[in-house]
Amino acid sequence: MWFRLSAIVMALGATSSSSLAQSTGILYACDTASGHFSELVLPTPSGAFIVEGKVTVRAVAAIKDWVPVTRISISARPPKPGEDSAEVAGFALTALPQSKLKKGAGKGLIQFVSWDERHAGSTIDHPALGLSAAPQELAFRLLYDGEAVTVRIGDHEKRLTFQNVGPVVRVICSTGEFLYTDLTITSR
Repeated sequence: MWFRLSAIVMALGATSSSSLAQSTGILYACDTASGHFSELVLPTPSGAFIVEGKVTVRAVAAIKDWVPVTRISISARPPKPGEDSAEVAGFALTALPQSKLKKGAGKGLIQFVSWDERHAGSTIDHPALGLSAAPQELAFRLLYDGEAVTVRIGDHEKRLTFQNVGPVVRVICSTGEFLYTDLTITSR
C-alpha cells in the first residue's frame, strides 16, 4: 500500500526513567492519499499516564469511498501494523467539504469529532459531537488510570472503559493531511 508520511520527532528525551515526558512534545504531520492510511504507535509508561496535544486538519484528499479522518487513542497493541486493535479508547476527527453534507453548502471544510471506543473488537457507537469550520486547532487530553480513559477534546469530555495490560498510544490518519503538535505522554 502506498502512502506519503512526513513525521518530525523532536525532544524525545525522557525526564526520568519512568517517564516519557517531552520538553516540547512531538510534531507529527500525517499526509495520506485517498483510500490510504498511516499510523504511529508510541510506547507508554507503566501505570497511569496522560497524553496531551493539539490536532489540526490541514487538507483533505479526493473523497471517493473513504472519509478523511484521524484518530488518537489508548489502544491494545495491534496484532500487526495496520490491523485494528481489539481495545480502543479515544476520539476521531473527521473533515469533509461542506458540499458533501448538503447541496449548496459552500466550498469550505467542516470538521466533527466522535468518541472512538472498541471492546473485544466490537465498536461502540457514539453520536458525533457537532460540526465546526475547519481548520481549527483542537486541544486534547487522554488520561489513562488503569480502568478507563477520560478523553477531553475541545469542550467535550467522556470517560471510556479501557482495561489492558501494556497499552500504547496510537495515531492513525487517512485520506487527508492532519497535523499533531505538542504531543506528550507523561506519567501521572
